[in-house]
Amino acid sequence: MFSSAKTPKSASTMQAPEHHARTREVPSIIGPEMTIIGDIKSDGEIQVEGMVRGDITARAVTIGENASCHGQVTVDTLRLCGTIQGSIRAREVVLLKTARMIGDVHHESLAIEAGAQLEGLCQRLDGTSLKDAPPPAPAQRVIADANWEPVSEVRMAAGE
Repeated sequence: MFSSAKTPKSASTMQAPEHHARTREVPSIIGPEMTIIGDIKSDGEIQVEGMVRGDITARAVTIGENASCHGQVTVDTLRLCGTIQGSIRAREVVLLKTARMIGDVHHESLAIEAGAQLEGLCQRLDGTSLKDAPPPAPAQRVIADANWEPVSEVRMAAGE
């Protein structure tokens, strides 16, 4: 019953530990002090806290509150807290209250929090692959002068 002799297990009888189907991966982070000039492509997740001047293609992208992207963003999932000036092509888009989007949004699912700013066209892609959707028109928008201030009240003279 109790023996001091231990029989070693052969390599064929030992089993490798089971791996989880997919562990949560760590996103690639573009820090607040970084400016990327050029296109970014990734099979994973990207978190932008700095500035990107170029197109981003990835599985998932988060644009931080003080971050910005000037270019086309093509992803499965986009979470926008900062600014994008360009276009979005995504299955799921979430614009949080601090988001500022200047450009067209091609999406399957779009959620916009109160306070988010969106200046552009939204087109729902229903049953169409994002790759098969027509390409967005090139952005030809003019950014207002930084010294511009909104008018709080407009008054018109009688007869106008």
